[in-house]
Amino acid sequence: MTTPAGTRSAEYPCSLIACTDFVLSTLAMTVTNLLDTVLAPLGLKLKTYRMLRILQDDGPQRQTALGAALGLDRTTTVMIVDKLEAAGFAKRQRSSWDRRAYQIAITPKGCRTLAKAIERVSEAEAAMFGTLSPAERRTLQDLATRLLTEPGTIADEHAREYATLMERRRA
Repeated sequence: MTTPAGTRSAEYPCSLIACTDFVLSTLAMTVTNLLDTVLAPLGLKLKTYRMLRILQDDGPQRQTALGAALGLDRTTTVMIVDKLEAAGFAKRQRSSWDRRAYQIAITPKGCRTLAKAIERVSEAEAAMFGTLSPAERRTLQDLATRLLTEPGTIADEHAREYATLMERRRA
């Protein structure tokens, strides 16, 4: 079977491969599954990896802020933080700005594991997107980032989802 772009696709009918929503959701699911597999030997999944990246790059965070940044509900966020803490990758500590609250911080073990994970993810991304030139990868990244961040349907929906999550957390 030949796709609109002229490439072969034995797995997907033209009627689906021509639909942007199908292509993007299938790519997202496939990338998530592949990266979960790559990260598994380190005791991580894509969600735990992303949480560690936030903690390393932005410093200690409230649990609610971590969940909101990743678009996770409260229950899922708690489960992920519990897993990170049990593995010794992160720890709960008293908040420096509110003694009643706790924040999550990455541990030295978490930093070491994250360094290995970043390398694995980088290698996996190079393999996954190897058919694209560096310029095409940058274009893909730029276009996807625009859709997520510039005002419009997708960015607006993301903002609504974030606001809903924050409302639920306050309730």
